[in-house]
Order: sequence, then structure tokens, then C-alpha cells
Amino acid sequence: MLTNRQLGILREMIAADRMGNYEDAEIVREGRSCWLGCVRVSPGIVDALLAYAAITLASEPGAALERYVVTGTGRRIADDPTVAGKVMAAMLSGGSFDSGGEPI
Repeated sequence: MLTNRQLGILREMIAADRMGNYEDAEIVREGRSCWLGCVRVSPGIVDALLAYAAITLASEPGAALERYVVTGTGRRIADDPTVAGKVMAAMLSGGSFDSGGEPI
């Protein structure tokens, strides 16, 4: 399951996106330095959100900075944190699943 801090980061990204503040809706990573707007984010948080398919890489291959945006799965997890467990179980089973972790 995701921690409260990880869920908070997802919710901040979604709120910024809804307000049209797209620069603050992305996590930017350069090496081990990660930022959401002006707030430093732990690389471990970014890795956890990637592991749960809550965010995805949005930058071009070979770009100096990596940019991450929220996925549909991330939005579902932000609304209902129990979805994270379903998503992880579905990934570990190797099957196909929808954004809520339900088998397809």
C-alpha cells in the first residue's frame, strides 16, 4: 500500500492538473533530485509511484530531465487507496488489468 505522503503527492499532482497548472502537475527528476513544483520529493516516493503504475514517464527519450505525470491508475488510487493493493496483485499475477486493478 502507498503511504499517506505518497498519496498526498498524487493528490497534489491531480489538483494542479485540474487547475491547469501543468508545470506543478509533473514530478521532474534529474538524477536523484526530484521536484513537484517547488517542493522536493524523495526519489523513493517516485519509485513507489512508478511501481504501482500511478505515474508514468512523459519526457522524450534521452532528455536531460525526466518528467512524470499521473496515470488513470494513479487517479483511481488517489480516490480509493485500496485500489493500490489490487493493482499490485494484478501486476504480480502477470495478467492484464484495468486502471482499478480488475482483470481484463
